[in-house]
Amino acid sequence: MGKRGPAPKPTEIKKLQGNPGEHALNDAEPQFEPGAKMPLLVQNDPVARAEWERRVPELLATHVLTRQDETEFAEYCLQHSICNALWKEQESLGFERAIMAGIFKARQTAVATRTRLAAKFGFTPSDRSQVKIPKNPANQGGGKFLTGAPKLVAIK
Repeated sequence: MGKRGPAPKPTEIKKLQGNPGEHALNDAEPQFEPGAKMPLLVQNDPVARAEWERRVPELLATHVLTRQDETEFAEYCLQHSICNALWKEQESLGFERAIMAGIFKARQTAVATRTRLAAKFGFTPSDRSQVKIPKNPANQGGGKFLTGAPKLVAIK
């Protein structure tokens, strides 16, 4: 039987929130260098690539994205592309024909999957509403985690 309840938030997100539950943070959690290499599947999909390029800077700045997370983040980007393709298909068929063809149901499933993956990276409003970033990050709380944002890795 698997773990119950919602997936825990990344420790870096908890630190930015000021640890509102005041639970002990895992000091022995593996620390990986921020960064990610865009996988070939994402490079070859224009919509997924655009989403990758749009989101990566903010994830690197908050130290949420590491090389160990790149596969799951790539899945999010590819799922975003699938959602867009299904939306276009639904629009071209019309609502009733899209329902009969199963496109509407497929789009609903794709959006739910994308939302689940997005929550892992703090993209959903409920996740984001708990994050507090101080106005002067050098002097306050979790701001120390926002300094020295790593550079994007270029792929050739």
